[in-house]
Amino acid sequence: MTAFSQDLRYGLRMLKNSPGFTAVAVLTLALGIGANTAIFSVVRAALLAGIAIPQPDRVVMVWTESPSRNFHHLPSSAPDYMDWKASGVFEELGAFREDGFNLRIGERTERVMGLVVTSEMFPAAGIKPWLGRVFREEDAQPGHDRVIILGFDLWRSSFTSDPAIVGKSVVVDGEPRIIIGVLPKNCPKLSQEDKLYAPLAFTAAQGRGDRSLGVLGRLRTGISLAAAQQRMTELSARLSREYPQDAGATVLLEPVEEAFVEDIRTLVLVLAAAVGFVLLIACANIANLLLARGTGREKELAIRAALGAGRWTLARQLLTESAVLALAGGGLGILLAAWGVDFIASFKLQDLPNAELVTLDGPVLAFNLALSLATGLVFGLAPAWQAWKTDVNDTLKAAGRANSSGIHQRIRGAFVVSEIALTLVLLAGAGLMIESFVRLRAANPGYNPHGLLTMRIALSERQYSTPEKQAAFIDDALRRIRALPGVTSAAAADDLPAGTDNIHGAGLRRADRPEPKLSDVPIVLVNSVTPDYFRTMQVPLVRGRYFADADRKQAPLVAIVDAWTARRYWPEADAVGKFLRLGGTQPPREIVGVVGQVEQRVVVKLVKGQVGQVYLPAAQEPKPAVSFAVRTANEPGALAPAILKMFHEIDIDQPVFDVRDMDAARAASIGPQRLATAVLGGFSLVALGLAMMGIYGVVAYSAGRRMREIGIRVALGANRPDVLKLLLGQGMLLTLTGVALGLAGALALTHLMSSLLYGVRATDPVTFASVCLLMGGAATLASYIPARRATNVDPVVALRQE
Repeated sequence: MTAFSQDLRYGLRMLKNSPGFTAVAVLTLALGIGANTAIFSVVRAALLAGIAIPQPDRVVMVWTESPSRNFHHLPSSAPDYMDWKASGVFEELGAFREDGFNLRIGERTERVMGLVVTSEMFPAAGIKPWLGRVFREEDAQPGHDRVIILGFDLWRSSFTSDPAIVGKSVVVDGEPRIIIGVLPKNCPKLSQEDKLYAPLAFTAAQGRGDRSLGVLGRLRTGISLAAAQQRMTELSARLSREYPQDAGATVLLEPVEEAFVEDIRTLVLVLAAAVGFVLLIACANIANLLLARGTGREKELAIRAALGAGRWTLARQLLTESAVLALAGGGLGILLAAWGVDFIASFKLQDLPNAELVTLDGPVLAFNLALSLATGLVFGLAPAWQAWKTDVNDTLKAAGRANSSGIHQRIRGAFVVSEIALTLVLLAGAGLMIESFVRLRAANPGYNPHGLLTMRIALSERQYSTPEKQAAFIDDALRRIRALPGVTSAAAADDLPAGTDNIHGAGLRRADRPEPKLSDVPIVLVNSVTPDYFRTMQVPLVRGRYFADADRKQAPLVAIVDAWTARRYWPEADAVGKFLRLGGTQPPREIVGVVGQVEQRVVVKLVKGQVGQVYLPAAQEPKPAVSFAVRTANEPGALAPAILKMFHEIDIDQPVFDVRDMDAARAASIGPQRLATAVLGGFSLVALGLAMMGIYGVVAYSAGRRMREIGIRVALGANRPDVLKLLLGQGMLLTLTGVALGLAGALALTHLMSSLLYGVRATDPVTFASVCLLMGGAATLASYIPARRATNVDPVVALRQE
């Protein structure tokens, strides 16, 4: 400890005597360590924390697969669930469906997201209540189903952690329900926001085509995952033979821990790789600086060695200085990490599990300390090795520099090559993300998003039990909205292009053709809209007409398709006047209009590309949950208070939620792409700057070491271009080597990113060529500056110094 204390004090003095070097090193390390600390909090939440399920290796999500139609991870139907439950594969098999509830708390009603679940759901997940009990089988029976369970966060925030809450009544969807339990704090969330739970009861009307259920099961003791998968595959084959509508469908058992992080894993790994590369580049840069600095300390180290200091003593001194630098960088990096955590939280990533762990708590700070020490060791090894290999006699005779410069220069060159390679990987990833992001933002949405205020409302099906009541509520709300000052038009739809509700699809069949094979039936998006929807959204009419007020329930069934659907499925003729069916048992509908193509959800674009869009009159296909679009010539947000007050006056138990303008909704829909673009773009520029510093340092160091050689060349008649070419060649050789290695790494990273890209391939040649040119131009500039300075050497001065 005495020796360590002495090393520490001496190291601090040495760093204090070099304030410029110390400041650059600490800031560089703070950036790398701080970024890694912030991303570690995300990695821990998404990939390391796991989920609070006992024996998670025995718990699986059960998905429906349709490989022939390229559909994967589909929800399941009630009949499928009952067949799987009777298979004998599962000890417990639970089903759930995401839902929302209108919860009255005091004088206000809030929209609370949650789940409706079967009684087997909680035993399958191994969840025990914090208070009260969970659902029993009889809770799903009519007359006994007016019970609910609260999530821990809702119990704490809205019910003030009332320990006597069990048995109390609360109004949900306009009717009283009894609270029978509260779930624990660490209860795993099966959807975006599980706060309230209600019992799930099946009805006879739910057929095999009604796929809306998530299924989670605990494997029976003694059955391995592989054996369970085999038995479920055999069961699927039998069901496909018995039920033609399920032909080609099969079952996938996915371990629950994989399912929980599936949607966010790629983004998290890309972010972790990006900041990891930046830290490695920073380490290589600091190691280069320390090597250059160590050259000036050779005499000092040699004298200390001559006075009795052993090699380990000298290496320990340098490693201590490196550790001090790293700890200072890590300490400053905590401030940057705090900002980074807030920055990531601003994107509100809905698919991120354990989001509450994205914070600077004890484990994250411990990671920061460990990473700082490890970083100090990494970049301190090179100067420590340099001191270890120092020859005392040669150094004291002033011959050491000449003898050791070759190996030192090769080490520094290797560091620069690694910096260039890692920087190219980041530049390629950033280039692809920027191109993808630009295409997402620049793509014509097919409507005018400016001046649109959007909101959602979900009518309680107990209070508005019939389509007529639902349609009457919507008509009354639209009439009142249109009467508000500043409103130019208003409409309602099942969902909006940048909405957050579930995606609704159906199989499209041409009524004038024979029934196709199920695998040949294309899936289209279906949206129920009011007559003024297209005018409000300013979607152009291509042919035919818009919906009219006359398109009511008793009128002939009609539909409108977008231009892409018309071209794809009626290429030989005008689609207007033709008939289509949505689903095998649905009656035909006449196509009365073709409208412009409207942008679709980002998830649809990334997974399926472009799909067809069919619109139905809301009066013929009313839905209890709808989105409102209100166009105004003024600031959209200014209308929100008046509209919220209006809905409160109509029915206090029907709250409005997700109130925002369409521009904000579009930006939120591409949150993961924005975050990846921002992180990769920002850190690739930082890496490019660090790589340029590394190239500059190596070329400048080489020029300084070769000053006598350059003086002799100039004295013998070499002109400035010759000297410039000599030094630039060194920088270009390092650059070409780094670019070659970086291209291989870039191909691997961009392949990992492919699920985040839109409209651009992971191996886009234009992007790769552009980043190579950018890297080459930056390296040339970094090499030219010291090389140009070296051409001004006076040979007399250079030779006299030597």
